[in-house]
Amino acid sequence: MNKTSPLSRIPQLLENNSQHAETYIYVPSAWSRPFSKYEYVFVRAKDYYRDLVVRILEQARPGVDYTANLSSIRGEADRWSTRAVLYNAFPRLTSAFDHDGNHVIGQSQIDLTLNEKGIRDSGTFLKTIAMLPYIRSLGANTLYLLPVNRIGTTHRKGDLGSPYATADLLDFDPLLADPLLEGMSVADQFAALVEAAHILDIRVVLEFALRTASVDCVQASSHPEWFYWIHRQDADRFEKPRFTSEELQRIRQVPTSGQQEDYLPPCPEYRQMFTLPPDKVKRLKGQPVGQTSEGEAVIPPAFADWPPDDIQPSWDDVTYLRMYRDPKDEYNYMAYNTLRYYDPALAKEENAVRPLWDYLAQVIPTYQKKYGIDGSMIDMGHALPEPLVRDIRQEARKIDPTFAFFEENFYPKGQADPEGYDAALGFGFECDPHSLWRMVDYARQDRPEAVFGTLETHNTPRAAARGGARFSLAGYAVFCFLPSVLPMIHSGFELLETFPVNTGLGFTKDQTEFYARERLPLFYLGALNWLSRDPLSRVIARLNDLRKVHLDLVSDTSSGTLDLPYVESPEGSVKAYRRFRPEAPHRQIVVLLNTDEASSRKFYLHVPYAGDRKAADMITGFIHTFTSDWLSYEMAPGQAIVLSLE
Repeated sequence: MNKTSPLSRIPQLLENNSQHAETYIYVPSAWSRPFSKYEYVFVRAKDYYRDLVVRILEQARPGVDYTANLSSIRGEADRWSTRAVLYNAFPRLTSAFDHDGNHVIGQSQIDLTLNEKGIRDSGTFLKTIAMLPYIRSLGANTLYLLPVNRIGTTHRKGDLGSPYATADLLDFDPLLADPLLEGMSVADQFAALVEAAHILDIRVVLEFALRTASVDCVQASSHPEWFYWIHRQDADRFEKPRFTSEELQRIRQVPTSGQQEDYLPPCPEYRQMFTLPPDKVKRLKGQPVGQTSEGEAVIPPAFADWPPDDIQPSWDDVTYLRMYRDPKDEYNYMAYNTLRYYDPALAKEENAVRPLWDYLAQVIPTYQKKYGIDGSMIDMGHALPEPLVRDIRQEARKIDPTFAFFEENFYPKGQADPEGYDAALGFGFECDPHSLWRMVDYARQDRPEAVFGTLETHNTPRAAARGGARFSLAGYAVFCFLPSVLPMIHSGFELLETFPVNTGLGFTKDQTEFYARERLPLFYLGALNWLSRDPLSRVIARLNDLRKVHLDLVSDTSSGTLDLPYVESPEGSVKAYRRFRPEAPHRQIVVLLNTDEASSRKFYLHVPYAGDRKAADMITGFIHTFTSDWLSYEMAPGQAIVLSLE
């Protein structure tokens, strides 16, 4: 263990912070006592964090550099993602807490994120370190972080801005630095987080937005050709391109047909608002303003580009990066055919904005070399040019062949690609009690691309808001033991949070309009309910423990290891699957689900080689009895049962 590593410096820094030497704060008991009654715990701040970091450091093996990626630390050469159980955190929100007990997050007159004691109530890297033992107790072995880069200030959404409005891909949000670590840079605090995670055998996956940037991105001054520009006098009237119904009908054929005649450009009036990139750029109140031969130019805001008639309002805080530029500048505008489904006449190798591509391809390697991250989620990766995505993956895997790449693709198709993404976000968030079995059907395909097993993301309604605790547990139980499915806990899921982080997918028009008036945590100060009275933590931990014990079986994607045993129930409401190997049929995991969320349903289940035995449900603890391979029981509405037979 390097005695000058970022993590090892923290205990002394805490001791040296005279300003907060006697500052006492409240912390949630969940972080240190995850399976006890959740309550406030009153501690001296420096003692709490110092002791926690010291306990983590004590688990480090002598002579091991934990700032490297975990595969090299372990000496592993295979892809680790098949064994992943992910905990998805938005650090600013996930580790936020009411530290002074006044029932308000932050709101200091000096700094919105600070409380009156000068302690940062919003989440920080230090507090995320404090959460690592809790995350490990849930059975998660991978910490997946939403973007942590510096956020733009121009047209900022909410009081803190969106983490996807990236002002600098190589810098961090300064609000993620903790005032208790005075004198330690935010970059070093992030390095300490990765180091602590590796000591605890937790990998770190970082999400990057590589398709967009904030409208005041730092590169706008040095590389204006990487951006689209419009005449400044058109800024107030700028809006996404509009197409006639006839044009839309043809354009919608583009993803499947790829025919040149279906690529229709926007109307001339829209295209004329755009101008060539300026040679010089100045900053007016932080906003880049370029000087061209036609006058001043500004960077336009982005918008939902597909479908072309998407009703979402403009994304005022971000803009699209310009991936291609043709010699005649005939595609000098933002539209579906320059941003996602690239026109074949434009998407040529010689038209690639190569300096931008080279820069983007080196972002992840920079984090690998500096911080030892283990994987990355590429925001909207499916909309980036495929040659660029290949470059990004290849550059990262030159450094670490086991490096994991995840894609934000909701509808993966076909078989897994060994050279491509390791897993996709998938469609779990679309499932309700009636459609949970869709994930089982997906997993039964011939070696499909791996997907995340999660009922919610930061862009969807919360699972507890859609079906409460029973639905949340049922979904996690069904997803947890399937091949090619990686269980993911979106932070707050285990606390039965009902308030969404953002609205983007799966919301009705009325819900979207309602939450538009609310302070969504993706943009505003917020905190999770760490005092939840009925968290799912204990049951999730039991399910993940069972998964870990049988990991060789659960992660086996060979045909014949996932089977649907015979179930008899009224209207076929009760479904079941089992995991086993034909050469060892007595060792089985059996998962049942009552897909009827309104009525109890009785079933008769036949499990070969179950014999005469008793087995405890991993969710409720109820003891079930098999007789000559048969089990009968009456399941509650929407209930799931998980049985381990050995």
